[in-house]
Amino acid sequence: HLDPRLKKALKKIESSRKDFDARLFFIVVFGPLKSGKSTLVNTLARQYVSPTRFARESTRRASIVIKGSRSVIQQYFWKGENKRKPESEKKEAFDLVTQYLRGVQNEVALKVHVDVVEHQYDKTAVDRLLAGPLEKEPLITVIMCPGGKLIDEEIAILDVPGLDGFQTNTENNPAAFWIIDKSDLLIFTQSSFAPLNNQTSKFLRDLYERSKKPPVLLVQNQIEARHWASKEEQKLETKEHVSVARKEISELLTLPTENLPAWPINLGKAHDGFFKKIPQLVNDSRFEKFESELHNYLESSRLSLHEKNCLNELRGNVLNAESVINSLSSELDSALKDEQVRIALLRQCRENIQNLSYQPKWIDHDLLELEASEISSMKKKSKKCGKNGGKHAEKTNERSKKRSKKKEMKEVVMEKVVKSTSPLCCVHQMKLTFNHLCSLEVED
Repeated sequence: HLDPRLKKALKKIESSRKDFDARLFFIVVFGPLKSGKSTLVNTLARQYVSPTRFARESTRRASIVIKGSRSVIQQYFWKGENKRKPESEKKEAFDLVTQYLRGVQNEVALKVHVDVVEHQYDKTAVDRLLAGPLEKEPLITVIMCPGGKLIDEEIAILDVPGLDGFQTNTENNPAAFWIIDKSDLLIFTQSSFAPLNNQTSKFLRDLYERSKKPPVLLVQNQIEARHWASKEEQKLETKEHVSVARKEISELLTLPTENLPAWPINLGKAHDGFFKKIPQLVNDSRFEKFESELHNYLESSRLSLHEKNCLNELRGNVLNAESVINSLSSELDSALKDEQVRIALLRQCRENIQNLSYQPKWIDHDLLELEASEISSMKKKSKKCGKNGGKHAEKTNERSKKRSKKKEMKEVVMEKVVKSTSPLCCVHQMKLTFNHLCSLEVED
């Protein structure tokens, strides 16, 4: 029977092993509120899959956007909540869902722990399921879409709440944290009009530290506020904004600046250009260049990136299992030492018991019988004296002698008992002696 901690650690290793065979590459898109994150996801999917709202927090729940033959929305619910199972099993159920989507887990194993509810796709359903109140929180929501140049049968987009509301939205459902752990590539969106505050910066750093540390790309949502400026001035401003953003985020995540590729994109133009079919806006946004370059990069590096991320995850899980084994080993050593002490005490007790023996010569029974005989003789003499006139002085003298004799006999016996080397026998002999002395009646 395995210890529950070791069993959990071994399950994580097995999950990491399965991820090596995954056929779906996960790209996580995240960033602060109103940085253009949802607009980027919708444009990549060529469909409304991430809620967008004016002046309000848009996305409350994490979702996975994959290419499908039909547009549907699927909610995956953990059965354990109805059965009051421990929350630790919820993460295992989430892993089953991602493994199923990535083609390394079968549907039969999935449905043992997870219920799937399917909804017809429309914009209202997307807003309600990802941003509205629900009676029950799903593990994850999956949206199937036509996809574009980037989203295909081998690449999926994972959309999470904005960093500013990320922690609040994941208090009851930590799926967004688990998604970050499953990411093969991170795309961080940053608006040229919305710099990171201290709280968001700290949360971003902590979030990256707890992940597998996959590659990070920066999409700078370039909003052309000074539209009246010349094109040369706008280009210089854009270059400066990107340089500052790369420097800040590189320092925040302790990454070399050259390891943080960055693309300045006007996401508003790109979105309207695709959905309103205005090619000039798409061209001006620089979105197609970003999508094409990212696609080519993933075509050549996707497998190596995925294997590297899996190795990092596996290494972390092996180290965790090693830590659990060391902890269990220390506990076992401590338990063995305690057991050895108990065994030694039991052996000592057994030896003491074996050495115990009753020795009648500790009490001189002949002496006791002699004294009892003398006392009995005194009683008879005392009675005779009473018959001959009851000489009071002689009776008093006899009583005194009897008491003195009894006292002397007690002291002799007690001295022999106290010299005994066995405490248990000592107590036993004292009890016998006391009972014997009490049986000797002396008349007042």
